[in-house]
Amino acid sequence: MSGPKERDQRAVEPNPPVLNKHAVTPKPPINAISLSEKEREVLRWAVQGKTVWEISQIRAVSPATVKFHLHNIYNKLQVGNRVQAVAEAVKRGLFE
Repeated sequence: MSGPKERDQRAVEPNPPVLNKHAVTPKPPINAISLSEKEREVLRWAVQGKTVWEISQIRAVSPATVKFHLHNIYNKLQVGNRVQAVAEAVKRGLFE
């Protein structure tokens, strides 16, 4: 019979691993990121140095639409701005 003083004898790890809250999460490869065709086009123009207004004129859409696509790109590439998105795309070999 089990008494009240008996403990569960499951293996307990003495020192569980500590997660570093500042560790950088590795980014998925660019081909694993699903950019839409419109997002790829906007990013391609951004890589070439076009402004939001220029891209909107090329694509015949409003500047707000271009900004919408850019923000989706930033989220998918896990970056905070256009310069970082362009650098990430070049680094990952999305555009040559």
